[in-house]
Amino acid sequence: MSLALTRIRLHGFKTFAQRVEIELASNLTAIVGPNGCGKSNLVDALIWALGEANVRTLRAQTPTEVLFSGSAAHKPLGLAEVALWFNNESRWLPLDVDEVQITRRLYRSGEWECWINRTPARLRDLSDLFAGTGLGRGGYAIVGQGDIDALLNAPPDERRRWLEEVAGVALYRTRRKDALRDLESARLHLTRVDDVLRELERQREPLRHEAERALVYRELQRQLAQLERASLRYEYRTLIQRAREAHAERDALHAQIVQTELAIAEQEAHADAYGRDIAQLESEMDTLRTVLQSQLTAEERALGERNRLDERERALAELSQTLQEEAESLRQQEQERLAALDALERERQQVDADAARLAPEVQRAEADAEQLRARLRDIERAYQAALRQRAEHEQARQQAERLQQDAAQAQEQLRRLHADADALQQTLTDAQAHEAALQTQHDALDAQQQASEQSLQAMQREAHREQRTAETLRARVRALDASLHAGEGASPAVRALLHAVQRGDLQGEYLPVGAALTVPDAYQAAIGAALGGAVNDILTPTEAEARAAVEWLRTQRAGRLTFLPLDLVRPADPPRDAVPREAGVLGVAADLVGYDPRFEPAVRHLLGRVLIVDALETATRLVRQLRQGRGASAFTRIAALDGAVVQLSGAITGGAHANERNSLLSLKAELERARADLQQAETRLRHAETALDAHRAQHAERQQTLESLRRQLREASQRRARLESDLQQKRREIQHHETLLQRAQAQLAALQATLQAQPATDLAALEAEQEQLQRALDACMRALADGRARLQHLQHRQRELHRQQEAETRALEQLRQRQHSRADRLNALQQEQAQIATQRAAIDAELERVRAQIQHAQAELDARRAERQRLLEQSFAVNDRIRALRIELNQLAERERALDLQHARAEVRLTELAERWRQLAPDEPLPDADDAP
Repeated sequence: MSLALTRIRLHGFKTFAQRVEIELASNLTAIVGPNGCGKSNLVDALIWALGEANVRTLRAQTPTEVLFSGSAAHKPLGLAEVALWFNNESRWLPLDVDEVQITRRLYRSGEWECWINRTPARLRDLSDLFAGTGLGRGGYAIVGQGDIDALLNAPPDERRRWLEEVAGVALYRTRRKDALRDLESARLHLTRVDDVLRELERQREPLRHEAERALVYRELQRQLAQLERASLRYEYRTLIQRAREAHAERDALHAQIVQTELAIAEQEAHADAYGRDIAQLESEMDTLRTVLQSQLTAEERALGERNRLDERERALAELSQTLQEEAESLRQQEQERLAALDALERERQQVDADAARLAPEVQRAEADAEQLRARLRDIERAYQAALRQRAEHEQARQQAERLQQDAAQAQEQLRRLHADADALQQTLTDAQAHEAALQTQHDALDAQQQASEQSLQAMQREAHREQRTAETLRARVRALDASLHAGEGASPAVRALLHAVQRGDLQGEYLPVGAALTVPDAYQAAIGAALGGAVNDILTPTEAEARAAVEWLRTQRAGRLTFLPLDLVRPADPPRDAVPREAGVLGVAADLVGYDPRFEPAVRHLLGRVLIVDALETATRLVRQLRQGRGASAFTRIAALDGAVVQLSGAITGGAHANERNSLLSLKAELERARADLQQAETRLRHAETALDAHRAQHAERQQTLESLRRQLREASQRRARLESDLQQKRREIQHHETLLQRAQAQLAALQATLQAQPATDLAALEAEQEQLQRALDACMRALADGRARLQHLQHRQRELHRQQEAETRALEQLRQRQHSRADRLNALQQEQAQIATQRAAIDAELERVRAQIQHAQAELDARRAERQRLLEQSFAVNDRIRALRIELNQLAERERALDLQHARAEVRLTELAERWRQLAPDEPLPDADDAP
């Protein structure tokens, strides 16, 4: 290798931050150094410069990791470059130069460059240059650590690859693969050329028919031009004559319109004069109405004022009578108040004398009652002390009795507690046995549940597997459906049209015939052969969509297609009895395929006159029979199941291409199969999910039973713990009650000793003395209460009499004030009555004057109203005549506009005729206007 590789230059590759250049002048060069000094990086640089593309071979994860990433002394670099020089004097490399320089450079952005002798090259060029030299990819010239062991342990195929590289066979194997790939590409191109040739062959016969039709079309166009010229001459002369007549009629109408406008102007002058007179009268009438309204308003005001004065006079008379009656009533009330004041004064003097006599007696009774209360309090204190002594003695006796009862109860409670403790001990034993049985049952059911869990996981894996299968089939259905809608397998024109529809360049529904049919697998070849190129025909709902698509294909030069508008296609189906009833005849092609009912006209048009038979022999035999019978015109061709087609003329088409492409029919059949597989997969998935749900239900039910057992086990354990706690509590209660019994017995002995030591007290004498003093105090208190009650009654009567005197005095003063007020109001009423009489006389005089003015204004207004009515009638008659004249004028103007429009249309039509004549006969002038009939 040293004879071939002469020099190495590195810059920015891994640890080589600075430019390093190594000269290799010896036959053997060894590179030694400590770990980490860059020995392996130098080998990586050689491999990288020779075109290695796999970064893992270079001990990196990304391509840019081979760039120097920086250190404490140097910044990171933006590029890495390795250059190698090889001695090529022996021409061991396929280049006609003595020295070959290989340079490879990589930038931090990921972009890279490569040169061979300073000429830009590709990595593929490097691989081709070193192929078969041992320096190429997978070559033996560079042997790394572990490569020898890998060779010894390698499988035969890998070892053979190394041997082929050493022997130089790998180069030719690579060239052979490239040649085979080029041959495959050429074969694909030839297949495409064959497709184009078949398409052109299919279009040749229709083009010949179109050429014949074009010749017929030219002859018809010539005849049409002659007829059109004759028609133009006649129409031109006719239009000129009509234009002259319309011009004369328009002049007459114009004169009539002028006379009518003059008559309208004269009548409008009369109408304006009448209008001014009527306006003058209405102005005078408005003035009179204003004056009349003001007089009527003045009359209403005067009448209202007089009515108000009458009402006020009646009210004053009634008020005067009422005030006189109230004055008399007040004088009587004054006399009664004076008599009541005298009676109250006499009664007050008597009550004062009685109160002065009773006050000393009440004071003496109060002093006696206080002495009795003091003696009674002393007796009460002595009695209370005796009662406390007796109560303490009784309490001690009762406490001794209670202690005796408590001791008896404690003994009885101890007996019951001992019995309860024995019963709890037996219950605890039973609870422990029940807990052990539940634990055994729980362990058995838990083992079953674990086995069920494993079964459930297996069923879930099965359901997931079916789910993935269904998802895969759904993706396949979507992919096939997308391919079908994209026109994959169809002609380029179909694909271009469908892409235009998807982009929105065309609006409407466009569906290839092959995508609209569902063909059973057995009839795929027969239906495909029967349709031929018609499988690429396009179905459209309307003729307008078909014309739009044809225009788009023409403008885009995207090819030619046949369209089948469903609203225009009318198939001619053969009679039902025309189908031969022979062995091997499978039926009419249109009846053997599936399709949407709305596509029936197009399907019948394409396949309604095509027979499907089992074999080519049957087809040829059937053609001979149809020629001899009456069914020769019922069918156009016969297709066999193997794809052969026999025309009624006897032409036979058959065979197969070397590389059959997927057609629309095969794609549609594959889509239907995928949908059927998807339906089966979904059925299996539903069954798996149903079984999984059932197993889950059983598993959940078993889990509920297990949870119930666990709950029962917890309850049994808790019950056992409670029973143990209750038993301990009973034992503590027994100890407590034994202690209480001992304490009660000791207290009872102490109380009995206390009762025997206390002396007795005489309560009867104290009670007799207390009762005697209480009777004396009660008698004294009753006398005192009676005296106090009488004294309080007298004092209350004094206050009540004083209040009554003050009230009578105030009432008397108020009566006198009301008398003075009534007198003043009577004087004021008399003065106001005199003023009202004076005002009424003035108002009556004003009413007489206003009524006279109202009669005069009403007479004037009636006279002017009659004059206005006469003028209005004359004005209405003038307006009627004006309206009649205007209607006549509008009719004349409308007729004039119609004549103008007719003349303009004739001018436009004459211009169009002249333009059309110049197109048809540019060298022949139109007939002169004087030649018009």
